Amino acid sequence: MIRDLKQFNTFYKKAIAILGCMFFVLVIFYGILVNALFSKGNERVAVEREIVAAKTRIAILEGEYLQAVDSLTLARAHDMGFVDCDIDLFVSRRTESFSLNTQND
Repeated sequence: MIRDLKQFNTFYKKAIAILGCMFFVLVIFYGILVNALFSKGNERVAVEREIVAAKTRIAILEGEYLQAVDSLTLARAHDMGFVDCDIDLFVSRRTESFSLNTQND
């Protein structure tokens, strides 16, 4: 009978040791997941800041573009060396226009 009680007690010790190890492993995994959660949150904040900086830069460039477009006039184009074209050329789908003609006529 005493032998049975010693074996019974050994079984509980093994069970408690296994449960303790499993608890320790689960705590480690939980810590890893929480760490990953916070690191992803920090990365998201950094990306959001980069997006705001990019949007700001785009807004500045759009303003510069609009100023450049507003400053371009016909007189300024002539001063830059551009000339008026006398012949108007348009691209169309007709065969006699400027397109690749593969037929030998």
